[in-house]
Amino acid sequence: MSHNNLHNFRQGLLENESFIRWVRSEFREDDEVWSVFIDQNIERSDEINEAIRWIRDLNFAHDSRIDKDRLWERISTSASLKPAVTERRLSGMRLSYIATALAAACLLFFLVFRSSFTSVKVESGLAQEVAENLPDGSMVHLDAESRITYNKKKWSTKRQLDLQGLAFFEVKKGSNFIVSTPEGRVTVLGTSFSVESRHGRFEVICRTGRVEVTSVTGGGAPVILGPGDKVRLENGQLLSSLAKDGVRNEITWLDGMYTFESAPLSEVTLELQRQFGVTINLPADAEKLTYTGFFRTTDLDSALLSVTWPLKLKYRTEGKKVEITQ
Repeated sequence: MSHNNLHNFRQGLLENESFIRWVRSEFREDDEVWSVFIDQNIERSDEINEAIRWIRDLNFAHDSRIDKDRLWERISTSASLKPAVTERRLSGMRLSYIATALAAACLLFFLVFRSSFTSVKVESGLAQEVAENLPDGSMVHLDAESRITYNKKKWSTKRQLDLQGLAFFEVKKGSNFIVSTPEGRVTVLGTSFSVESRHGRFEVICRTGRVEVTSVTGGGAPVILGPGDKVRLENGQLLSSLAKDGVRNEITWLDGMYTFESAPLSEVTLELQRQFGVTINLPADAEKLTYTGFFRTTDLDSALLSVTWPLKLKYRTEGKKVEITQ
């Protein structure tokens, strides 16, 4: 059976309200209808079981704060789109400046070569995660398309690094450990936590110990986080979500699960592209949708289904290209 036939058969089941009710009612509602259907399609039992698994699996763990019912809503909140960045190319250099340019290049090479002994840059590419041990034994786990830079020579007296992207830190006890981002600053002594800084989005989740988070814009007082607490930057203000009644904010991306709450679909597809190294084409109308849900990084087809099915969208893959349609 071709991949397209398998996809279309499964998609048909997942769009069938009676089938969904049957699975979610633990096979009580409309049971006679679907029992007959299975008997008549016994050769496709694998695809039927796959559809059943997906309906059951598209639920969050008990420790998630996201409302499960919102998986089944189609939301039409407008999402503002960022203007494309225009790249400016440098013009050619006149012949009279070549000697000067060569001398400057040699000096620049010397400075870069010299600084390479002290300045360290660690980065990950598309669909790649990188783990790095820092000079004091602390550890940083970089998500795809993320980067840290720090001064190795000064590390013993100044434990500070710059982050762009998403990373998880396990910090050895000692002097202040500082993570700087364009949006905010995180200060700890010894703890473990996650920091995200991408496209103006800033979020910190504390797993162990205590974390102090400060907004670069100066929006409000610093926020102190304990285990299971989370803070995010919204409209220049730090908004915290504290652990309570045994429910913690979890760092799910470490386990290969990326969660979203009322996120623009364009933002969700950017994460899919980042994690799987694919190019996704969205219709203009779909960019206006918002998504509450999750996807896992174990399989591209499964991840696309997790995102498109609750929004009643369809998708088609061809190599590294994905087309999402309504």
